[in-house]
Amino acid sequence: MIRKSKRQLRQDLYEEALEYYRSHADEFIEDVMGITLNLYQKVMVRAFFKYSFLIWVMCRGTGKTFLGVLCIVTYCILFPNTKAGIVAPSFRQAKNALQEKYKDELCSMSPFLEQEEKNFACSIQKARVEFYNGSWIEAYPVGNDGAKIRGARLHVILIDEAAYVNRTIIDKVVTPMLIVKSGYKVGKKQDDYAGNKILMTSTASYRFNHLYKSFVDWTHEMVKPNNKKYFTMTLPYNVGVRVGLFDETIVEKARMDMTEMEFEMEYLGRFPRLIENAWIKYDDLMKCSDLLKLECHGVKNFEYVMSIDVARMEGEDN
Repeated sequence: MIRKSKRQLRQDLYEEALEYYRSHADEFIEDVMGITLNLYQKVMVRAFFKYSFLIWVMCRGTGKTFLGVLCIVTYCILFPNTKAGIVAPSFRQAKNALQEKYKDELCSMSPFLEQEEKNFACSIQKARVEFYNGSWIEAYPVGNDGAKIRGARLHVILIDEAAYVNRTIIDKVVTPMLIVKSGYKVGKKQDDYAGNKILMTSTASYRFNHLYKSFVDWTHEMVKPNNKKYFTMTLPYNVGVRVGLFDETIVEKARMDMTEMEFEMEYLGRFPRLIENAWIKYDDLMKCSDLLKLECHGVKNFEYVMSIDVARMEGEDN
């Protein structure tokens, strides 16, 4: 029997702990980083580490950006040499996610996390944090067409307020950034490769928004028996009330002040139909429409109908 050295024993213990925490990241956040989580946050952290394509549609104030940043930061700590990015409707929002949620909040909550930071920079041109284990997170300016970030390669991407990021940029610029496998080396087998990740967080929007289609498609994939890639969820205000985060009287005031559709989107995490009692069902209308294509000339072999909107919404006829 060969006795292992103390150094080897320590290495074995380290690897065992790392393997455990990679599948129980919520426990790592509490045990090592010293940040206490609510139950719903633990579930979402576990989901992030288990699945590759995630959409979280959350009520205002439930901490979607905070939790999204926490997940990619924790992933960077547990998986050395990870390249992570944050994308938002504007560069300012992406930078603020890194400055406010990582630097101002998470680092103040976790002395351990602060010690893992090698460099941090947040300026008009750049926002980036680097860790001692070789991982880093950078906020990216997508602009109007994503031209500024074409060619970048990442392992993990957080798209914050995804409903308001251009769908074409997500499909043709952001998602292709994940094409290269993490840990790839020529000739090296990757039997343990879990897949790169994309997390989209947002409040809800109308059903004609691109996020609704992605949410529906990914949910259909999630409920398949052998699903190992997709995870979607919605989080209404009730969860915030239950854990003591929300003042319910403020929520009820918002319910009175907002339209029913606004309240559904902002507080219930739902994608509302525009008109529930329309003569033609909204979902049927959307199946034969294309809001992204404007035809200036007719197409041969098709018949065209011109319609007039007579505004028959109850109480608002004009």
